Amino acid sequence: VAPKPLGTAQLSGTVVGPDGKPLEGANIYLVGTAVGARADARGGFRLTGLPAGTHTVEVRQISFALKRYTVDLSPTRENKLAAVLDTRANVLGAVTVEAKAGSSIPGFDERAKRGMGNFMTRDDIEKRQSILLTDLFRSVPGLNVAFDGSNYTVQSSRAGNISCPMQWYLDGAQFDNSDNSIDQFLRPDDIEGIEIYKSASEVPVQYQGRNAACGTILVWTKRAAGGRKKAAAASKP
Repeated sequence: VAPKPLGTAQLSGTVVGPDGKPLEGANIYLVGTAVGARADARGGFRLTGLPAGTHTVEVRQISFALKRYTVDLSPTRENKLAAVLDTRANVLGAVTVEAKAGSSIPGFDERAKRGMGNFMTRDDIEKRQSILLTDLFRSVPGLNVAFDGSNYTVQSSRAGNISCPMQWYLDGAQFDNSDNSIDQFLRPDDIEGIEIYKSASEVPVQYQGRNAACGTILVWTKRAAGGRKKAAAASKP
């Protein structure tokens, strides 16, 4: 289900690198909403159904530094944005090399070997090319992603028509996503790995929580995984 329009303003433009070449696949988001788009082969994009007023637009692309722009949107004029991203050297290469040796997330590989739940590695996330974090769950069997009027909610289809939101853990700590706002501050590019358990019987004991019956989602960010890699390296003799 597509989100309801927040207004009648539109924003179009282009995303290029420091050399002026278009960045196909760059992600463009209106911060504080679930509205986003992906740049085409010419670097072009268009966001529609936007609220009028001053807003922040976030532009991301792998191997480039994130950039934010302030835009003043009006439904009565054409709103344009020419985004230029700066190169962020060797970020993707470093992650790819280390990932080959196994996940840096504590217990991730061991839990995956149990054969219970669904797991997404960094490579899996990149292949999906999702705009929103909740988009990653649309292709997972047994999950429903629905729009609640403001944000997207992820529920296990085992709950049927009963409202039974899944519980979330962020970097190992229980996270309150009762307002379904996780898309507003986490993007697929931020994530190192995801674990999905659709029933209480699948959830590892340390992540049972009070609402495990509705299922559990564990989200591991790159920042947390990177910190553990550095700590492990520092502890070696």
